[in-house]
Amino acid sequence: MNVIIFTDVNGVIGFGRYAGAYRIATELRKAGYSTQVIEFFADITLKDIEDITYKFIDNNTLFVGFATTLLIKKTKKSSISRLDRTKENRYSGHLPQDEDFVQEMFNIFKKRNPQIKIVIGGGKANVTTLKGVDYWFWGLADRSVIALANHLKFGNELVTTPGQIGSIISNKDYPCYDDYYKSKIMWQKQDYLFPNEHLPIEIDRGCIFRCAFCANPLHKNPGEYTKSTEILKEELIRNYELFGTTGYMFCDDTYNDSHEKVIRLHNLFQQLPFKLEWTGYGRVDVIYSHPEQRELLIESGLKAILIGIETLNPAAAKEIGKGIHPDKIKETLYYLKETWKGEIITTGSFIVGLPGESEESIWSTVEWLQKEDCPLDDAVFSPLNIRPTTDNPNAPISKIAANPEKYGYTITGPQLGTGISTDGPQWQNEFMNKEYAEKLTRKIQESFLKKKPLADWAVYSRLRNLGYKHSELITKTSKTSVVLDDATIRKEKMQKDYFKKLLS
Repeated sequence: MNVIIFTDVNGVIGFGRYAGAYRIATELRKAGYSTQVIEFFADITLKDIEDITYKFIDNNTLFVGFATTLLIKKTKKSSISRLDRTKENRYSGHLPQDEDFVQEMFNIFKKRNPQIKIVIGGGKANVTTLKGVDYWFWGLADRSVIALANHLKFGNELVTTPGQIGSIISNKDYPCYDDYYKSKIMWQKQDYLFPNEHLPIEIDRGCIFRCAFCANPLHKNPGEYTKSTEILKEELIRNYELFGTTGYMFCDDTYNDSHEKVIRLHNLFQQLPFKLEWTGYGRVDVIYSHPEQRELLIESGLKAILIGIETLNPAAAKEIGKGIHPDKIKETLYYLKETWKGEIITTGSFIVGLPGESEESIWSTVEWLQKEDCPLDDAVFSPLNIRPTTDNPNAPISKIAANPEKYGYTITGPQLGTGISTDGPQWQNEFMNKEYAEKLTRKIQESFLKKKPLADWAVYSRLRNLGYKHSELITKTSKTSVVLDDATIRKEKMQKDYFKKLLS
């Protein structure tokens, strides 16, 4: 193989693939470079590394890459909560394993091919401190990865800047948006997809909204960076015909950001030769403005959705740029419940520590969420995070992080953890500090442990990939040891089957 890419989404119950690794693999394969993506990286042993190296690496191998965005420190826990994942990630290095493992792994690669390069991409590439790394990809690498491959194979010119260790390749020098409309992930037999697997698929890139807490790397105007309807149709039908794929995790910051888009995609999905199932992100204020989206979304195949509510406090909502009054949010959620209850799993996301919101206000929200008639199936709370600075001056930054004083925050302590993760420094506002916001968040989240359903938006497809049915995911109570143990056993079997095929 010319290129090897290791990837995983570890620390979360179930199994699902990270789109980024396969998007890069698609571009490399199109350019004529043989590429193997390898899953379950967090659980790999050095014996596995030796077997993989022996099979896939030779004198023609240009580089070994690691997609770091969704990697956290290796843990023995069968599943960890959203809060524990953040905590583990805070003290993670670039890769899940410890330093000795990583360096020995690099040595195994180099022993097989002394000229091979080590490459880090994804969310943790913004800090360039891992010993042994030759190149770091900053930002989207759809084009820059081809530039690197051409440089290593043919000696073509490559634009780089020095990192603390190794060299940086930035998407600023290799922009990739001009032809995004025809972007695809072209799955191959050698990706070893599982039967009936729900796959990630890109719908759009970027976000048209400007929430003050959000560090989205790509803000855009309506209609920009949108995949062609015909290209998306070709992609969906190809996956169905080759692999029988009917379920997806939609990679789109806000699926319903425009009503025209919802109608257009609804019409497309109705034309497919199969019944589509998908999960994704949505905005309730857009549904408030276009209530007919209730029917359009369920008819399009939506099964689980994360609705970014963040707060039900009117002052805080206004401060962070949320579109409508919280009373209208509740009104719209009750409207959705009339049709969606039992068919679509709805999860609301909330942030603890927003400007202008007291602890009393937050508990008032929790009280409403715990009511028997609450239209949301589940809720996830996160403490406000102000991202740290990194080696990358162009790394995404929120409005609050850019000017914390304007929003009532004082940075009170050093950055936590290693600085490699996106978890940022300590802060203080008029009502609380980050440490207290984390404790409060954990206390709130514990109150939802026995709440149905088993699956929220984040793990719905990951559990479907383990063989659970929709009816099971919406009726069972989550976080019990019986469920977690069963899911762990199922995943371990998938992993065993995967490596048997990979190394055969």
